[in-house]
Amino acid sequence: METIDKNNQIFQSNEYKKDKYLFSVFETKINDENARIMSDGENYVITNESDDRRPRIRTKDNFDRSKLNEIEESIRLYLIKYKTTLTSKKELYDALVEDNFEWIDKSEYFELWFMKCERLRDTKPNDGRLDKARPEEKDIIAKYIYNFENFMDDSITNYSSKTPDEIKEECLKRTEQEMNNPNFYVLRNANDTIVCMAHYTIYTDKTGKVWLVYTTDEERGKWYAAKLVHELTKMILEEWYVPVLYTDKNYPNSNKAYANAGYEDGGSLVSFSIVKK
Repeated sequence: METIDKNNQIFQSNEYKKDKYLFSVFETKINDENARIMSDGENYVITNESDDRRPRIRTKDNFDRSKLNEIEESIRLYLIKYKTTLTSKKELYDALVEDNFEWIDKSEYFELWFMKCERLRDTKPNDGRLDKARPEEKDIIAKYIYNFENFMDDSITNYSSKTPDEIKEECLKRTEQEMNNPNFYVLRNANDTIVCMAHYTIYTDKTGKVWLVYTTDEERGKWYAAKLVHELTKMILEEWYVPVLYTDKNYPNSNKAYANAGYEDGGSLVSFSIVKK
């Protein structure tokens, strides 16, 4: 393995381009000015932009298993902290398990379903109205962010070692960021109550990622999430970007909302924990 930069020929290969949308967040990482990228020039690329962010590992399909030791060594080099979460193709995860890689925590694993939208679908009408959150609704948004983070299995570990006050402070900080984000929106019902929230981010690879989609428990099943995702996806398409998103493959309700808005299956990745031993 060797250290490379974003101009390396591997990023121009057909193998890499084939996974362009599946690994849409990878593009952001390799273009970060602090990016550290390692590769053998053919089978794998592992990158991160800072020690406090999650590394991403991209392997080509049917990668050369003789390179597995190199990949394991790269993981060891990248894991500065005691514990982190990696994202990769399932093929790599399975290979690490079969090789008895000692740092894998098998208890924290789930599949990320990648979806993309090329054409919007009409959603069922409801009383939902697109809007921006108001300053006095800061605590409401913070509560929704907390609920969202604890729903996502890979995010629960972010809070596991923190006190309730630290969790509240982090959620309030995230709330400030979201409420100042021009691409953060809420959906209100006929009573002017926020029933759903989401945002989207534009990446350098011409994709727009929908994220932070959350609907309150009592308002689910009313097509609110589908309507909000539909509206944000429409904005992304109007800017001539490709709308993409990642979701927990084992949660059919949210996935149905995305499908109702026009998203289709684009493959899957896995997220799993690595613990230094």
